[in-house]
Amino acid sequence: MDESGWLPDEADEPTTNVRRRFVDGGRCHEIMISVAHEAAAVRVHITEPGGRLVGEVSGEIPAVALTIVGELIGDGMFAAGRAHGGTGSNARSDKPDAKRPKLRNQGARWTPDEEALLAERFSAGATIAELRGEFGRTDTSIRARLVQLNLLPADEWPARLGARHPAA
Repeated sequence: MDESGWLPDEADEPTTNVRRRFVDGGRCHEIMISVAHEAAAVRVHITEPGGRLVGEVSGEIPAVALTIVGELIGDGMFAAGRAHGGTGSNARSDKPDAKRPKLRNQGARWTPDEEALLAERFSAGATIAELRGEFGRTDTSIRARLVQLNLLPADEWPARLGARHPAA
C-alpha cells in the first residue's frame, strides 16, 4: 500500500491543480482536481495493476462548494461501501468518535461573552473554519448562532461554508 499526500501543481494563480493517488493491492485510485476561477473540474480514476480503467467519475462543480461536496461524497461513499459489505486495508472505523472527534465546547450553551467575541471576530472577517477552531464548536453551531445574532442571513446559511465575511 502506497499513499502520496496532496500534490499541488506549481501552476500560476488563479488556477490550482491538486492530485491525490492511493495504491492498494496494485489497484490505483486517483483524484485530480483543477480549480480555475469559479469552477472546479474533478476526475476520479480507478485502474487495475495492468493499467486497465475499471472505474471513473468526472464532472464540474462550483469552486465554493468543494469543501461541502467533498464531505458529502466521502460520507456517502463510506456509508454505501459499508452497507454493501465493502472493506479494504484502509477502511475507517464505524465509531463516530473515530471519524470526527467531539469539539471542546460542542453541545455547551453559548455565554454572552462568547456571543460578543463571536460577533466581533466574524465582523472582522474570520471564516467559519477559523471560528470553529477558536470556539471549539461545530460549523452548524457557529452558523446558527450568527443567524440568531442577525450577523448572517438565514438564506446564506449554509451556502457560505468557509467563505470570508466581508468586513462591515
